[in-house]
Amino acid sequence: MKRRAIALVLDGILDLLTATGVPALIMLSFYKDYDFELGGFPAELCEHAGEMAQVAKEWNELDPMYTRRILVTHCPVLEVPPELQGFSNMIGMKMYNNTISRWEFDAAITGTHHPNLVAVVLGRVNTTPKTLPPGLLSPDFPRQLTDLSLSFSNLEAFPDEIYLMGSNMTYLPKWVDVYLAKPRTQWYVAPLDLSMTPFCDALTELRAGTRSQFPEEWTRGVPTDQISNYMFLRSENVTALDGLIECASQWIIYFPTEDEDRRNGL
Repeated sequence: MKRRAIALVLDGILDLLTATGVPALIMLSFYKDYDFELGGFPAELCEHAGEMAQVAKEWNELDPMYTRRILVTHCPVLEVPPELQGFSNMIGMKMYNNTISRWEFDAAITGTHHPNLVAVVLGRVNTTPKTLPPGLLSPDFPRQLTDLSLSFSNLEAFPDEIYLMGSNMTYLPKWVDVYLAKPRTQWYVAPLDLSMTPFCDALTELRAGTRSQFPEEWTRGVPTDQISNYMFLRSENVTALDGLIECASQWIIYFPTEDEDRRNGL
């Protein structure tokens, strides 16, 4: 009886070590890498750089029928794989602190493949080269996607056809000319939302009579034949922009950059 009792005690101790000791030893091996202030592991400890094969492997482990949101972070050489087009029920996609080296049409966001997608947010995302990737320029761009946000990127220019998309994208003054010089078509009939931008600040001053013309630095160095006549409007005829530009948006899109930086240790 005594031997049996000892055996039971030893068996219990072994079970306890198996259940708690082994996981504890595994956790201790990662202890030095864990950042308690950050509440996670630093970004530089990511498993891979974002190569297509690795990203595709991870996304293939997801069930596309039940995947509603995708978050991609800390990839210095992100290659977006064609598997993205399999997530037909996705409603939102966010990329943070990435450099996109490849996002081609075979992995494009489209209305056909993503009929439920309403938001794509790119925060601290650079692209190579410094323009929008083909994956965001499909002719079949989702019409229901109302939030395409760019924050802290290295973009230097948008392609001319960007005005056809009708997306709620942030435009900078040097691209306003390109939009206004285009003919109004069936593809884009709504006013361009430039609320909370320097363009609207200047437009408000023009309408109030506190400014006589748009800032000269916006067109300085640009060939005259590449500047639309709208940029030479003066306060007395600024009504020509009525119906073209929206400055009184009732809502804004906010990307919590500071919170993301704090959470990700940047």
